[in-house]
Amino acid sequence: MSTEINIIRQALLELFNQNKTEIEAFEELSKSNNAFSVSLNLVKKWFRKFRAEKRDSANKKNPGIKPNFTNEFLIMLVNENPELNLSGLAKLAGTSRSTVSSRIKEINIDGEKVIYKKKSYQRGTERVTEEFVINLIKENPGLNLSELAKLADTSQSTISVRLRQINSNRPDDDKLILQKGVGKVKNSPKTISDEDLITLVNENPEFSMEKLANISGTSTGYISTRLKQLNSKEKVVNYNSKKSKLGTTKLTDESLINLIKQNPGLNSYELAKLADTSQPTISLRLRKINSTRSDDNKLILQRSITKLPKKSKSISDEFIINLVNSNPGLNMKELAKLGYL
Repeated sequence: MSTEINIIRQALLELFNQNKTEIEAFEELSKSNNAFSVSLNLVKKWFRKFRAEKRDSANKKNPGIKPNFTNEFLIMLVNENPELNLSGLAKLAGTSRSTVSSRIKEINIDGEKVIYKKKSYQRGTERVTEEFVINLIKENPGLNLSELAKLADTSQSTISVRLRQINSNRPDDDKLILQKGVGKVKNSPKTISDEDLITLVNENPEFSMEKLANISGTSTGYISTRLKQLNSKEKVVNYNSKKSKLGTTKLTDESLINLIKQNPGLNSYELAKLADTSQPTISLRLRKINSTRSDDNKLILQRSITKLPKKSKSISDEFIINLVNSNPGLNMKELAKLGYL
């Protein structure tokens, strides 16, 4: 051991025997006229060695006392392994989970000395080593945290903890970066307004639940739930459970496309009359068709601009419904202008 190291060791050992903390020892050495530069990390390193020597000495004098039962050992074990749960700490200490738990409570009874936060058990923590995670990421560069955890048959938190440990020892330009967890996020479910659903069901009593869901671009479960909600207070939707019938497929995507191409000047209301169906059915089917087409290939209908007689100042409910449904992009003033209100 060199003279410099020996001087530093003796100075730190003296402070250790005075029950100084690492920070207190570092501050005292920094204030002294010591010619040697000492970092806080070096102080912590020597203090760990002193604790180990003290434990070994105590064990030789008292062979019946296990090192994992000493307060000092347990405090160091918990504070230096914040990512481990009680099971992981117990395995490292060679004791039981309940022993670790009860000892932590005893140590902290007069004030928190052990910084332990309860955490869920992490599957496969022992086998998910840093090397394992590095290879896993390199072999699967496009996967996010959730996908890597599933591939490794462990939890996301286990992968995350290991990744932080790995990156803490790497320069910024060599850190392992994962894909953000947006690869398999499901699209927001499609919805349909109460009015459109009521009209769709009441004007198409022969349609099954599956057919209604298909036309509206939603799911059978969604339609079923919405019908129950609408009818929970009073029955406004006349739907009777039925099996799909062959005759209910008269308005297919292909037939609507042909209908529009053969009648380019008609709006949704006029097309609905021509097809012997409802306007919402035409509108919903058209939205479904356009959702799979590029902008320059979408089917565009004429706006419904049916005018009221000049002398009439009242309008029917049917006219308002058709006017609004045929012009979903217009505000109140624009609708009023179209309807001459």
